[in-house]
Amino acid sequence: MPTQKRIYHIFVLFWLAVVLGCAPTVQTFVHMDPVVGYDNYQADRPNEALTLTKNDIKITVGYLNRNKVEGLTSNTESNPFLSENKTFFTIFQVKIENNRTSKIFFKPEECVVLDGLGNQLNARTAETFRNLYPATTRQYYTYSYVFDEYQTNTGYTDDYYKRRIAEEQIIKGGMVYPNVKQEGLLVFDHLSSQASKITLIIPGVVLYDDNNEVTKKVDFSYVFIQEVRLVR
Repeated sequence: MPTQKRIYHIFVLFWLAVVLGCAPTVQTFVHMDPVVGYDNYQADRPNEALTLTKNDIKITVGYLNRNKVEGLTSNTESNPFLSENKTFFTIFQVKIENNRTSKIFFKPEECVVLDGLGNQLNARTAETFRNLYPATTRQYYTYSYVFDEYQTNTGYTDDYYKRRIAEEQIIKGGMVYPNVKQEGLLVFDHLSSQASKITLIIPGVVLYDDNNEVTKKVDFSYVFIQEVRLVR
């Protein structure tokens, strides 16, 4: 009898393993549909991107889905924007083209996202990732047969590489001179799946004249409709 019970328990555990192993995996897909407004907008829906031109300044903003975020690094282990199971952040690729005869100036850290739920998300900076990944060096020991002793060595941690990648890929801002392009990432905290109308604002782009005098400041605004789907 004990043998029969044991066989029965093994049989049940086996089928539980089969059922759980065959359970469908749920994946989350986020799509950002660009909304063309009243201004001089151009939508690139396949790339989830929106371009606006004002005063000979052309700024393109494109949403990076999880596949594109993963593609920012050669492997997910060194990717500063991903956790093990989910995306840490909502990320947009920004390209600024200054087609004026004079320079412009903007601050990426002043960019915001409005999620339509009453929340305002401020752009993350390099400082964010210095705090998120603080440990840059580690010590390890190797044995020296020459000196017959263990020697202390210092190496870089995963944190070091993650924060370095983030600092390199976040858009720098500052002065953008005539006929110059600047490209990089705008990083925000992860948007709620309940958010639908997403507005990204690049405020206060400063325009200079040929005499280096400030003429005015211009805001750039982009609207996307977020669609979140769960696929088994």
